[in-house]
Amino acid sequence: MNKILLSVLFLVSISTFTFAQTTCNLPVITEVKGGGTFCPNVEVTLEVVGTLNNATAWTWYKDSCGGQSLGTGTSLKVKVDKTTTYYVRGTGACVGETATCVSVEVKYDDVGPEILTCPEDILVANETGKCGATVTFDLPTGQDTCSDKVTVKQVEGLEPGAFFPVGVTAIKYELSDTIGNVSICSFTVTVEDQEDPTITCIEDIEMDNDPGECGAIVTYEAPVGSDNCPGAITELTEGLGSGAFFPVGETTETYTVTDAAGNVSSCSILITVKDVELPVITLKKKETTTLWPANHKHHEIVIEDYIESVTDNCGGITIEDIIIDEIGSDEPNNGKGDGNTTDDIIIADDCHSSELLAERSGNGNGRVYVITLAVKDLHDNIGTAEFVVEVPHDMSKKNTTVRDSIVYVKNGCDLIMEEETSAGIEAASKTTESGRVLEIASVYPNPFTKSFSLTYKAKTNDVVKVELYNMVGTKVSELLEQKVEANTFYEWTFDNPALNSNDYVLIIRGNKTQQVLRLVQKR
Repeated sequence: MNKILLSVLFLVSISTFTFAQTTCNLPVITEVKGGGTFCPNVEVTLEVVGTLNNATAWTWYKDSCGGQSLGTGTSLKVKVDKTTTYYVRGTGACVGETATCVSVEVKYDDVGPEILTCPEDILVANETGKCGATVTFDLPTGQDTCSDKVTVKQVEGLEPGAFFPVGVTAIKYELSDTIGNVSICSFTVTVEDQEDPTITCIEDIEMDNDPGECGAIVTYEAPVGSDNCPGAITELTEGLGSGAFFPVGETTETYTVTDAAGNVSSCSILITVKDVELPVITLKKKETTTLWPANHKHHEIVIEDYIESVTDNCGGITIEDIIIDEIGSDEPNNGKGDGNTTDDIIIADDCHSSELLAERSGNGNGRVYVITLAVKDLHDNIGTAEFVVEVPHDMSKKNTTVRDSIVYVKNGCDLIMEEETSAGIEAASKTTESGRVLEIASVYPNPFTKSFSLTYKAKTNDVVKVELYNMVGTKVSELLEQKVEANTFYEWTFDNPALNSNDYVLIIRGNKTQQVLRLVQKR
């Protein structure tokens, strides 16, 4: 009976022990202290905070949970030589090695130095005349937690104080600590070309038209610009260009130089082509007009009946533009033996026709009227032509009329619209509404020997002065001052004026009119 009781008690005891061992409490880790980033060769203490419960010890591992075992305890001292992850867990007794690990990283310092100063991007203008500029700047600075010395090394770009070309230059510096960790400082240096290019043109050109052309081919040396930097381009931006045909008038040639930075300069040449070619009046081929009988009557002469054509290198004129410039006679207005008449020559106000007196000296060899025509082109060139009208001495004999020197001239219309200066004398003339200058005086004979006569028809009541000038503009004599009445014909004769040269200017001056005539003395 006692044996049975002992056996039961033993079994109960064993059963009770086995049940206690199957309820194993795992360790609990609250925190692992000591992780972080550290300088090389620093000794770091790692510490685990927690409850082992049924575990018997804290076990430390390296690289993995259950990997290389480093020992046991609540703390572990390690030396930093690289970045390493450490693991810890409770082990032993019923826990064994089944508990979960908690990791902690000890990081090796691989961060570059802290950059304290690094230049901002730099912008400067080029130096005058140079394609760049000398640029200075401060070197970057830095500090490091694990190193007393920070090394600064330039790895890209130019050094401070160097000559930087126009454009953008990248600058790069490395700041490194003693263990080779690197930080980068980078910036740019920009040099702007703010200098305009230069260009110089030749002097303005003035030349005459090419024969038969309303312009001229003009060749000149085209300018080429220069710049402080290469790459400048010169272009013709206005005008025709050297070697082109330039029309009569003014043409501006503008050349522009643009540098690589877009800066621009320009210069200009004024090319003036002058039309110096006279218009040409072509007369019809016809027999000489003869006024007969010599009965002291006027005959109308219409100039269009004598004109074939008119041409000009620049065009723009017609036969209607041709006028009578003057009519000369080789016999005086009222000479001996021709009847006591005046107004042998009458020119119409429009200067397109005239009336010539059929009169000649009975003692002479016939009379010749010379009609001079004139036309002005678009550029004030005047072309002339002439034809003759005869009053024979005797119609029964052929070729009896002889053309002698002109002794009497009647002025027609003056095509010069502007004031002219001749030998220092300004000559202003009375004009019609159409702009043509009317004749108000004539002189004969011209050329003269000892005396000459001046005929004058006043247009308004006026006071007229007659003055004689030499060809250098010096007044030689004041020949006359007289009141005149409108629409009245006057004739004055001047005998033996004290003259000592051949050519003179006779000025008939009124309050409202002025006429300038050339006077020639024969020696």
